[in-house]
Amino acid sequence: MNSRYVKNAAIASYDPQVTQVAEKHRLTDKGRMVLAIENEAGHVYRVLFVEGASRYMSVIEALTALGLTDRMGPYSDTSPEGYDNRFAAAAL
Repeated sequence: MNSRYVKNAAIASYDPQVTQVAEKHRLTDKGRMVLAIENEAGHVYRVLFVEGASRYMSVIEALTALGLTDRMGPYSDTSPEGYDNRFAAAAL
């Protein structure tokens, strides 16, 4: 498992592309950096775990290339929920 889905949250239409990113970067469920992915309704539906600074930057670049934006911004602290980043479709 390379990520966790949030129970009872609707899966985003772009989830297959997020899965490709996770598989390409061989994410595990034990990473120290926690990236939340929002669905079209603005709710977190999936959480990715990333280990290592280089891999972390690569995953951020890949998610951005999908058209997702980090709603927390590049210089934010960890959110109260424990997320280091929170990605959403640009229209959100």
